[in-house]
Amino acid sequence: MTLPLEVNTGSLIGGEWVSGSSSIDVINPATGGVLTKVSNATIADCLAAVSAADRAFESWSKTAPRVRGEILRRAYELMIAEHEALSQLITLEMGKVITDARAEVTYAAEFFRWFSEEAVRIDGDYRRAPSGNNWLLVSRQPVGVALLATPWNFPAAMATRKIGPALAAGCSVVLKPAHDTPLTALAIADILVRAGVPDGVVNVVVTDQPAPAVEAMLNSGRVRKLSFTGSTRVGSCFSSKLRRESLTAAWNSAVMHRSSCVRMPTSTSQSKERCLPRCATEVQHAPRRIDSSYTKRCSRSSLPSSSTACPSSCSVTV
Repeated sequence: MTLPLEVNTGSLIGGEWVSGSSSIDVINPATGGVLTKVSNATIADCLAAVSAADRAFESWSKTAPRVRGEILRRAYELMIAEHEALSQLITLEMGKVITDARAEVTYAAEFFRWFSEEAVRIDGDYRRAPSGNNWLLVSRQPVGVALLATPWNFPAAMATRKIGPALAAGCSVVLKPAHDTPLTALAIADILVRAGVPDGVVNVVVTDQPAPAVEAMLNSGRVRKLSFTGSTRVGSCFSSKLRRESLTAAWNSAVMHRSSCVRMPTSTSQSKERCLPRCATEVQHAPRRIDSSYTKRCSRSSLPSSSTACPSSCSVTV
């Protein structure tokens, strides 16, 4: 089947589109037919993507915020220029009706525009020490390579929502989209390349073995941030390997919290306790250990069954 726009189907590693020895069929859920095949990244490919991102980080982190912002702005403009083709691509690989797909592309592009403007507004702090003897200066620095794992149901918005702030802050990224819907992520990666992102700053790998691939990348020692949105089952595999993490898990964005978190009542029937948030987003800050008594309560009858509710989801940002 002819796709609405040309999509590179290899892995994007260090600025090169790399074809693998095996491939993954991308299925049109409406017809069951094969849309195309994409390269199935091996563990070695994933580690090569992390290495490429690590090499690119030093120069990208030193790139002027205005330059980083202008690249994101061009990516936004390219997404808007190719709006209809991207919308049709989402419908073909994911199954959304075209009106919803168009709305997602508009929403997704806005993350690039928003963070293009925020890139030049990364603040710091300067205040007197409590002792009164010194002044304290705080500056914010990019942390390094960010590993971004996205789900199948919002293939454009989840990608730009994670890529945008990482690039604006000066981090290089490795994007691992869901292998069920990889074409939109690959198209967005191509847009970023055309917008002027330097080689190695954005890398994309698609694999049908996501848990081992992410585990290997986390164990490489080069990944400093993880942003994961996907199933609770897969997300739980990564939690023990992270030093700092925040989790949004299960039905209706119930939040898994730690034993020392501030507790507050919530109106949702699915989650009786919630971490006190710092801002109005799904991601909550939490201390080191998960309160096991809470996870046991969440796994029982307080959550809707899978037969009557949407599949559980988990969002992690380190």
